[in-house]
Amino acid sequence: MLTLRQIEVICAIMVTGTVGGAARLLNVSSPANTELKIGSVPSIANVMVPRAIADLRKALPNLLIEIDILKIEDAVDYLLLGKGELVALSYKLDHSMLAVEPLARGRLKCIVPDGHPLARRTRVTADEIVR
Repeated sequence: MLTLRQIEVICAIMVTGTVGGAARLLNVSSPANTELKIGSVPSIANVMVPRAIADLRKALPNLLIEIDILKIEDAVDYLLLGKGELVALSYKLDHSMLAVEPLARGRLKCIVPDGHPLARRTRVTADEIVR
């Protein structure tokens, strides 16, 4: 005979699709936190995400990590449908049901030939680059 709590846990797993997602839905810690599914957009999947994973592996060497490459428009569904635990994006995503934390910060560089009018500038706006 199942208890009401066991039925609640099974339903949470069915709704979210993962044990980790069910744990978050029920506000409890997930058991044997041994696998992490990460989604990433292609623009940062080759450099920034592997660097972050290398740091994570130092702390948790036995953690199994799976990386899914996503289109930006698939990021919200990836998380809300419980397909993965986190998504790495190259811009801030605003969604009321998701928490956003910066992984890293950086600056963009504008590279132009020596004689170009922008070459003498110390700062360039996106509008100036478009022109």
